[in-house]
Amino acid sequence: MRRHFKLGCFLALLISPTTSTQQVFDTRTMSSQNHLESAAITLHKSWQVLGPFPAGMRELPFGGFPPTVVASYEELLSPTSDPTRYFSAYGPSNATTALQTFEAQVQTNDDNHIKQSLTVEYPNVDWPWVRKSAGWSSLQWQMIAATDLEVANNSTALAITMDKTAEFAVVPRSSFPGNATMQDGQSGKDAIEWHTGDWYSYIAAFSKEDTIAPELPISQHVIHLDQGSYKLLVRSQYEIRIFGDPRNNGGAESPKMTVGIDVAARSLQDVGQQDLIEAHTDPHHSNVPHVVGGWVAGWGLSFALRNIDPAKTYIARSVDVVEPASMKAKLREKWRIAPGQTITIPVQLNQTSSLDPTSTSLDLTVRIGTASDPDKAVITKIVRIPLIHKPAFWDASRDDQDHNAYTYSYLADD
Repeated sequence: MRRHFKLGCFLALLISPTTSTQQVFDTRTMSSQNHLESAAITLHKSWQVLGPFPAGMRELPFGGFPPTVVASYEELLSPTSDPTRYFSAYGPSNATTALQTFEAQVQTNDDNHIKQSLTVEYPNVDWPWVRKSAGWSSLQWQMIAATDLEVANNSTALAITMDKTAEFAVVPRSSFPGNATMQDGQSGKDAIEWHTGDWYSYIAAFSKEDTIAPELPISQHVIHLDQGSYKLLVRSQYEIRIFGDPRNNGGAESPKMTVGIDVAARSLQDVGQQDLIEAHTDPHHSNVPHVVGGWVAGWGLSFALRNIDPAKTYIARSVDVVEPASMKAKLREKWRIAPGQTITIPVQLNQTSSLDPTSTSLDLTVRIGTASDPDKAVITKIVRIPLIHKPAFWDASRDDQDHNAYTYSYLADD
């Protein structure tokens, strides 16, 4: 088994941070029995869920999962005819609970894109008493869920977003680790590698894609997998400030969580180098100031580049404005884009005359090289930045509406 991991860097310039990670597995075993021949991925809708267990706050990834003290994740998430019961303060049967099966609602089930919604609730727990005895924070419980993921082809890039989820992991079924960190007598390379979920639904909040949607949708993580059978693990918790007070749902007492699972696949076997770098100008990955009275409000703008190459690191070398001639652009430095990484590219603009009020976009040419030869541009991308015009405040009257609300950009040292 080979695996590599790259952590996306944070760039606090012009836009909110975006992170990406990469993970590579190589397995050759695949069960084609339940796999459609035309589907690049298959995600089973039956989930094995173990919960509820007491949880703290949103910092769930920094804490352990209580049952792992006595059993491995493989043991916890493997259904048996006589399920093992584990101690839990919220256990509905003599303070114990066991693995259960929950069915996800399938929202999209295309050959290359699957979306599911998984709702988990434990109505047989005496939640009213829990609340009366320990307050609203005692309603916060955690669970772990797992289902089967089948990948049909080698060199497959997966864009994965887990809505309202603390963290998730993709583990080859044949090498499912014996515990949360490593197998007995083996090195840390066998550790489960967890990825952060989208706790606050940032992706959904900025769900508008570019004019031409990419083959891999917007996501927090790009993971590279080869053909094989995998387990998709999800950890989440009912956090009242994320899911809301159950009493606001018609006076219900039982807290339930609904997590979103979004997995899209793209085969990289026949993808040219030019298409291994994607440009994104959607609101989640860019910050474009308003054009006020024909002038860009601020220092510059930003957009994102995503590297879906599983092995090569690229360098964004330079940027130029295609048109208009009155606008010049430059990068303050060269930007490295590691495999599976998405970074925001800050662009400084220098404007010598006002823009035509009918112009709706600004076209940029970005030249990109490889880390092995950073001074040679091997990829040229055309990035179209949408523009929003606002009337100049110096020409506005008191009767004008919204004349004093602008988006402005500035340079941050970090």
